[in-house]
Amino acid sequence: MRIPTIPVVLNRLLRAVDFDQAVLWGVSGKVFAAFVGPVTAVLIAYYFSPELQGYHYTFLSLAAMQIFVELGLSGVITTFASHEWAKLTWSKSNGIEGDPEALSRLASLTLFSLRWFVTAAVALILLLVVVGFIFLSVAPSLEHQVAWQGPWIGLCVVTGINLMLVPVWAILQGCGQIKNIYSYRFTEAVLRAMVMWIALLIGVGLWAVVIASCVALLWASNYLWSRYGSFFSSLRYIKTLEPIVWKRDILPLQWRIALGWMGGYFMFSLFTPALFYFQGPVVAGQMGMTWALISGVSGLAGTWLQVKVPEFGLLVAQRNFLLLDRLVYKAGIISFAITCLGAILLFGLLVGLDRYAPELRGRLLPMLPIALFMIAEVLHQISFAQSSYLRAFKREPFLVLSLVSSLTVGISTIISAKYFDASGISVGYLTAVLVAIAWGTRIFVRCRREWIC
Repeated sequence: MRIPTIPVVLNRLLRAVDFDQAVLWGVSGKVFAAFVGPVTAVLIAYYFSPELQGYHYTFLSLAAMQIFVELGLSGVITTFASHEWAKLTWSKSNGIEGDPEALSRLASLTLFSLRWFVTAAVALILLLVVVGFIFLSVAPSLEHQVAWQGPWIGLCVVTGINLMLVPVWAILQGCGQIKNIYSYRFTEAVLRAMVMWIALLIGVGLWAVVIASCVALLWASNYLWSRYGSFFSSLRYIKTLEPIVWKRDILPLQWRIALGWMGGYFMFSLFTPALFYFQGPVVAGQMGMTWALISGVSGLAGTWLQVKVPEFGLLVAQRNFLLLDRLVYKAGIISFAITCLGAILLFGLLVGLDRYAPELRGRLLPMLPIALFMIAEVLHQISFAQSSYLRAFKREPFLVLSLVSSLTVGISTIISAKYFDASGISVGYLTAVLVAIAWGTRIFVRCRREWIC
């Protein structure tokens, strides 16, 4: 009997885990991010004081408030674009050809989304500046005052400008450019990390994240203009036959996702600011660095589902539910397994830090809250797979569940931050995830049975 060669075995393994080029680039970016996270954490621990570390991670958590102006529209854009793209294809001149009605709706969707996000960017800058100055001024008196005002304004501005590019990426994802987008994001992640590390090494302090974000923004603008400039230019001259009407077409799905996204801020991004407010920047810094490592593991695992979202929408448009079931199930299993493996590796890293680098280990949370947070993220992959499946139908059945979970986590986070510590926050988070999985599974089974009939 012929023994398979190593390349043959490797190819079979890659096919078994659905490892196409889009996943390759997506996973490469997440693996690199998983490498960057600990390196950046070491540099921050070495060059930042515990207080400055707290400000840094609180900056990042507050900047995530862009959810409140984005209002879930990027995901809706990708889903709608994928449905139109089922009738379209790329032309030889890097434009689009196909069904005139679908082409018209794609052009209308692009124009609407660009206008929305330009307005949202201005609103975001104003929101972040005002909220940041009010919130960051409440830090307890420190021995050495932190000059956070300038870096914070700089981060607000670059975050707002970067928001203008969100609809461009969303349209391209819906039009099947997953491989190119993830390959770009890999190179951007490398560039951003190099700039961030150099900025930390030369001692610019809180300006490091601002400088890295500015360089990444310039790189993104150049990439989009040089590669897809003609694509978006061609959409400007397409005659509108059936325009996208926000109230009729987008709002019925968007408002549900928007509420879920806004609730997601309280579920995933409130930990660090709450601890900053009640217990000071040192504890907030421990929470921020810990959550960055945990979310890095979860983000890596979720790549298998993220890169397939446009394909899910395409399969729904084609009513190929058998293949949809197979793809979502396979991607969900892989995401769950990768999260479990990441959790094991993270615990191994913590044990090593306890033994060989106790000072660095002190910049992270104790083992108990880390374990509870990690268990919750492993289980969260189940909910992610279920929501990715059902949202491909351009519906949002998890609205009430998302709101209840977010409210529960938000309240428990504030109470725990004030009266307990990060362990209390992790208990509340894990409890909410367990309830959400049970409730969400019932919703998933019912909706799937009704929608594919």
